[in-house]
Amino acid sequence: YGLYVVAAAADGKINGQTANAVFQLTAVPPQIAVCINKQNLTHEYITASGAFTVSILCQDQIQTVKKFGYQSGRKVDKFADTPYLTGKNDCPILADCTAYLEAEVLADKTVDVGTHTLFVAKVTAGRPAKGSQPLTYAHYRKVK
Repeated sequence: YGLYVVAAAADGKINGQTANAVFQLTAVPPQIAVCINKQNLTHEYITASGAFTVSILCQDQIQTVKKFGYQSGRKVDKFADTPYLTGKNDCPILADCTAYLEAEVLADKTVDVGTHTLFVAKVTAGRPAKGSQPLTYAHYRKVK
């Protein structure tokens, strides 16, 4: 499976986090799901806005995994030195990701799974891979 940065915006603020629980549900219509810890700031922003982005990382983005995964957005602005674009849904997209998805949460299909929420969403925009190899968890464990 891959490693991603899931990001959201709320009240003029942005945040993102490393995630590996991102997966396709259906192709037609295009739908995905992400599973986010309820304690994370990204969870708060997704809940407030009903939207998020998924930046699909490439193999040379090991440091991005660490930056977005080993510190809290409540204490650090993870996007301060990170080039990003603003998606159509107002959520940040990493400028150097290999591909991305923008998504709108389907609130009636979202599931509380204890410590996490499984956000089911329809894909509203995106960009296919630019040719670089996506970062998998297996590759990350090998080279970290």
